[in-house]
Amino acid sequence: MTNLVYRQAHSEDAEAIAKLHTLSWQTSLRGILPDAFLDQQVPNIHKNRWLEVLAGRPADYQGKDDFLCLAEEHGELIGFVYCRKPEEPSWGTLLDNMHVQPELKGRGLGRQLAQRGARWSLEEAGSKSMHLWVFEANKTAVNAYLRWGGERVERELEEVAGNIHAWVYRFYWEDVTHNLLA
Repeated sequence: MTNLVYRQAHSEDAEAIAKLHTLSWQTSLRGILPDAFLDQQVPNIHKNRWLEVLAGRPADYQGKDDFLCLAEEHGELIGFVYCRKPEEPSWGTLLDNMHVQPELKGRGLGRQLAQRGARWSLEEAGSKSMHLWVFEANKTAVNAYLRWGGERVERELEEVAGNIHAWVYRFYWEDVTHNLLA
């Protein structure tokens, strides 16, 4: 990955982020969530979510409450990480979303994005701990988080949409300096 650039997202990035988020779900969650949901509902759900998150966000945004970092190569979005300040202080910063172009998975970009989120957590959110939720059946992601030193601490049945439910794990890093940033 040459010519890799990281930058904060702004309002004009919402559509590209939604497309990558949708593609990531459609490739990694096929067989976990219903095809009709992934193909017909998820694109609009993600588009609306990112339009809301990025509404009015200027190009020079320096997030204090959240961090949405894009990875671009040759001007094209290839990955992103979205972290939010702790809502549940005992769990630390929420790594809310992290997605990489499917054909680029396994090359370390996801970990680099997670590390950027961890640095933001320490420097801006004031938290050395982080957590995230991941679908239990998404074995690729589960294995990555285990390799990165995350600990599975909870398992819940989550309502994804309407009557669609799936098991999720909470992964927790008590101190990101000892694993994600080590």
